[in-house]
Amino acid sequence: MKYQSWFDEISTTKINKQNGQVKIYKLVLLLCMLDRGMYDWYKPVRAEEIALRFYRYLTDNDRIRDISFGDKGKEKLIHTYNQGEIIRLIINNPMKYWGSSNNRYTHARYKSGVFWIDISIDPEDYSHVYHMTRELCLTRIEKETNIPFDTKIDLYDEYVYLQNEVQNEKVAETEKESIILTRLSQGKFRNRLFERYGSCIMCGIEHRDLLIASHIKPWKDSNNQERLDVENGFILCPNHDKLFDRGFITFKDGGEVIVSNRIVGDVPRLSISDKILCNLSYGNMEYLEWHRDEIFEV
Repeated sequence: MKYQSWFDEISTTKINKQNGQVKIYKLVLLLCMLDRGMYDWYKPVRAEEIALRFYRYLTDNDRIRDISFGDKGKEKLIHTYNQGEIIRLIINNPMKYWGSSNNRYTHARYKSGVFWIDISIDPEDYSHVYHMTRELCLTRIEKETNIPFDTKIDLYDEYVYLQNEVQNEKVAETEKESIILTRLSQGKFRNRLFERYGSCIMCGIEHRDLLIASHIKPWKDSNNQERLDVENGFILCPNHDKLFDRGFITFKDGGEVIVSNRIVGDVPRLSISDKILCNLSYGNMEYLEWHRDEIFEV
């Protein structure tokens, strides 16, 4: 078969396994390239173009995350997206290791910060090579990790998937949106907020199990776009999440905390201060204006 040597390369490229870690970096790099489409997947790419996508593939599933970043020196990547660190990892591991000229592989290439697959595809074969490459890549990932691999890293795709999943469950119609909210907020929407914040934006608590993905404009009041917009979310500890959800605190556009008069007497016991500054994005401000107008209790 004309492209068999390339297919064999996917199936035989070395996967490092040691101390419970399984490094599928090369295959995830290939998956990120495939996401560019049938006609462009094999063309040159730089690490910065795919860094965030690469990170999301490796962290959306907790089990994949732990076997990818659980070894010494990479633990911080479990908690927060660091673009510089991920770019360095992609260049120094999958790109250079797979694409260097002194290895036994014949198609992967790396030079001057650029990685590509050196393959000539006839126009009539684009679909076949693309789909076979993707199938072999995913099959190899699941074989090496023994973990089902989820490729739905875009929040809209995840939302549609959850909608379809809930339709098949025997629950009341009124409960379905609540189930979707719970699963999204405990899953990929939460992961996207961790990429940005990594800890409670008010007190700095970092332990993931203690933190909550909180919508600024509540789910019930948001349209589908707003429900999936990471600008419409914060990471908060349970204490500050409850205060924010009930409208006892909110934020100015500059990030300063505003405290409701209803809880002024309890402020010393609630670990809040009007001097706390949160780093807000421009996108947060639109949602916070709604929160101040509709939820905050003066």
